[in-house]
Amino acid sequence: MDTKMADKKSGSNNNHEEKELSQAARKEFEAKNFSACMDKLKILSTMSQTNPKVQHNMCVCHFHQSGFQHVENLKKGLKQVYNMVQVDPDNAPSVEDTDHAVLFFNQAVILYHQRQHNQAIKILEKLFQVIEPLEDKLALQVLLLLAEACLCTQQPDKALRPLSYIDKQMTSSKQGGDKTEGKESKETDSDFVSLCERNKAKIHQLKTKCYLQLKHMRFCKRELKSVMTSSSSGHPSAALFLKSNFEYERGNYKKAIKLLTGAHHESDHWQTGNPYRSMYYNNLGCVHFTWENIISRATMPRRPYRRTQTLCKID
Repeated sequence: MDTKMADKKSGSNNNHEEKELSQAARKEFEAKNFSACMDKLKILSTMSQTNPKVQHNMCVCHFHQSGFQHVENLKKGLKQVYNMVQVDPDNAPSVEDTDHAVLFFNQAVILYHQRQHNQAIKILEKLFQVIEPLEDKLALQVLLLLAEACLCTQQPDKALRPLSYIDKQMTSSKQGGDKTEGKESKETDSDFVSLCERNKAKIHQLKTKCYLQLKHMRFCKRELKSVMTSSSSGHPSAALFLKSNFEYERGNYKKAIKLLTGAHHESDHWQTGNPYRSMYYNNLGCVHFTWENIISRATMPRRPYRRTQTLCKID
């Protein structure tokens, strides 16, 4: 037997096995079966110990498995992966290899949740420059997080840029796209649009927040209608908070309080990941402060602080 042919066949079998394991690990991760996912990743790591993608996925899976508790371990693990591929997301002038885009994105996610929003924006802007070749799901995550981070830093004009990009992609796809692009490009656009459709509620919420910060009430009202429609089948708390904010800006304080109360009863911190009850007391205090309710404005601001302390102790 030709030894070269045998080596090629063995290598082909190994590649096929690694591919199957990778796909199985991804399915387990998406199904939130993190223990099963980790078991498959450990097998993969023994087959390719120097593969940075496997090491990266193990870091992320372990973080999910821990219930998002071991942030420092995640940062150390990702730092090792950065060293393996010789990439520094914080200081790199641009994303030279799109295969490293997920590393940049995860670093931005960490910075965002640590409230280092300006640092996160710097990394996300680098990804925005190379958004076209990115995988559809990753591209949408980059665009939405960039908009969120810009809103956190009170930059609504800047937040509208990634949202406008999404609108343009959806519009061009619905119009059929450029006929010279070919079949493959159309299918990719279709996949991106279907992904955007599934996240329509989130996109409309971000647009509403932008127009609220810009005080563009006419555009805000239009987007808010879409938010209420798209949120009717899901969790309505976010939509109710936005509508309450809208009524507050218009001076309809009684209606704002009524909507806040509805959002307060509907909210669930553990289901949504948002501290709606803390937001309720904070927003209610703001309404009463503006409404010149002296007693309420003196007592309400203390309650979100106490509620946040309680949540921190539970976490």
